[in-house]
Amino acid sequence: MRKFLSVIAVITALCSVLQIPAFAADNNPADAERVEISFSVGDDTLKINGNEVKVEKPYVVGEGVTLVPLRVITEAFGATVEWNGEDRSIRLSYPDVDILLQIDNPVAEVNNKAENLLSAPELTEQGYTMVPLRFISETFGASVEWDGDTNSILVVKDIGTKEQSALAKTVTESNIGDSYYKWTMENPKDMYMETRDFDGTYTSFEYDSSNWIYISIEPIYESYDFEKDYTDQKDSLKSYTLVKADKNTSGNIKTMHFQARDKDVFLNMKYFITSDYIIDIVGKFGNNENELKAEGLRIMDTFVCSYTGKDTYDLSNVVSGKRKFEPDDLNFSILIPQDYYMISGDDSPNEFRFAKFSSDDLQSSIYIGLFSKSDAGSASAMAEKDYNHNKSSLNENMYTFVEPSEKNYRTISVVEYSYTSTDGKGYDGFMRDVFFEKGDYVYNVSVRGRGTGSEAEAATDEILNSIEAGEPDAEKLGILMRNDYDTEGTYTAKGSGWTLTLPNSYKEVPSQNDAEIYVDATTSVMISFQKSEEFNNLSDIRTVIKSMENEYSRNKDMAIIKTTATETVGKWSCITLTFKSEDDESIVYGQIYALYNKGHAVIFNAVYPEAAYSAANTESIRGIIASYIEN
Repeated sequence: MRKFLSVIAVITALCSVLQIPAFAADNNPADAERVEISFSVGDDTLKINGNEVKVEKPYVVGEGVTLVPLRVITEAFGATVEWNGEDRSIRLSYPDVDILLQIDNPVAEVNNKAENLLSAPELTEQGYTMVPLRFISETFGASVEWDGDTNSILVVKDIGTKEQSALAKTVTESNIGDSYYKWTMENPKDMYMETRDFDGTYTSFEYDSSNWIYISIEPIYESYDFEKDYTDQKDSLKSYTLVKADKNTSGNIKTMHFQARDKDVFLNMKYFITSDYIIDIVGKFGNNENELKAEGLRIMDTFVCSYTGKDTYDLSNVVSGKRKFEPDDLNFSILIPQDYYMISGDDSPNEFRFAKFSSDDLQSSIYIGLFSKSDAGSASAMAEKDYNHNKSSLNENMYTFVEPSEKNYRTISVVEYSYTSTDGKGYDGFMRDVFFEKGDYVYNVSVRGRGTGSEAEAATDEILNSIEAGEPDAEKLGILMRNDYDTEGTYTAKGSGWTLTLPNSYKEVPSQNDAEIYVDATTSVMISFQKSEEFNNLSDIRTVIKSMENEYSRNKDMAIIKTTATETVGKWSCITLTFKSEDDESIVYGQIYALYNKGHAVIFNAVYPEAAYSAANTESIRGIIASYIEN
């Protein structure tokens, strides 16, 4: 399935996020790799990287909260500031940070989440906006140091990185490329590398927010259809005037090339379909910025699906078949196999997920989480909780569990439980779930994969033995709660003339007919029900169930597991039909519960993925059905 079926959707998204100014002047503080702001409270002169700047005097309010002039501080970091005079609000934009402030309002919004300020922003008589220094600085990732002896403050922000710098400043080679994914392009020396994903599947460059290029990579799946993809990409451009629509299916690499425009924008989109990947290179340029557009198109024309390394700067972070993952502030690193890609955002403070970048293995994955012991408990407690939940909710005919025990890897001692599995398709799999403590936190690393032999064991050992972990900085990270779905407790769902009690893990799903549908967020088990006016007595229900049993028996992809005699479920007489359905990709189990009582009939359906067809889950479904009451 294409990661970017609609190029227009991506362009819209990029237009909304690529609003970071490109600082090119040598005297701009944000162009430096490090910004230092020093001043004393009550002094109207700040020093920014040693240069004196006259400002409104910072002052102290409340319980020692220092207020500073907003625009000078934020622009020193390279953020943009927008003022709305109607509601006296200020919006600050910075990579991965969006802040909304309001004069005299002690509540700010940071990335759409409310945060309480120690003091509300103020507007001086001269029209300067003053804001809490520590909040602004630390939200932008800067450190604040106070010297009580001199009443001076030092704010430090490290800004420059290779990825955020103009390529001409850090890369001298004529070309850039990726030795792992095998592509090369002329070095766009006047552009900034705005984004480079950890796994190398997405790289973007920009001249400014209106002129940019991105390169995206995803695997070829068995169901991929070149002609359909060509049609879909062409159709996505219907709101533009099409300038070019070419394709080439000869040779080992198939290509598509589209160009489109409107009065403001010119789009250039090239797609390379290799035996392993779909590689997209997409450019957007101002339609009237002829020089930038011509240069961008020329650069894009140099892109090739090969890598020689000659006079080429290698962007790949693959070393000996691994990528080293070191999340910020966690004091943790692990080596991720090169054929895994990141399926979570790399901006998460404490949870990361990777999956194998392969069309024939959708099972292998790596999960990393860090949680406060004050919330999640000890490593042993977390391991025991997860073990008990998985052992009860997973199909006991598929999974064999090894209970939690202590184990040593190269640099860490852990509590580990594991399981092996065999599904109805004959695929063997495994999971190792390890937990260990560092300071006030518990790390959880789980590795899932295909196969159960010595090769799979050795590969898993290699991943877990690569872990390096120290004590995280609790002052920076704060409390990190484990926001699991609540599998304990119940709630009552109410409808027109009925009530139903469900576990808290079940969430309602909108339906286009009269059926009520709920899905368990932890197991994907689905239950639905619908009142019926078609049955006058229990004999009618038996007839319908028998008819369905005969129909399913004739279907080569289905098998009847069991049909019960009439039994009592709650206040209802019930007949249950259990069956298995199988296609080329999966096996699911289903149950039909036909309930009847005093002229009323209700039909419940339960659907279980094969992995979740367990005694605990079927018993839970019976409990839900028994709670059904008509008012």
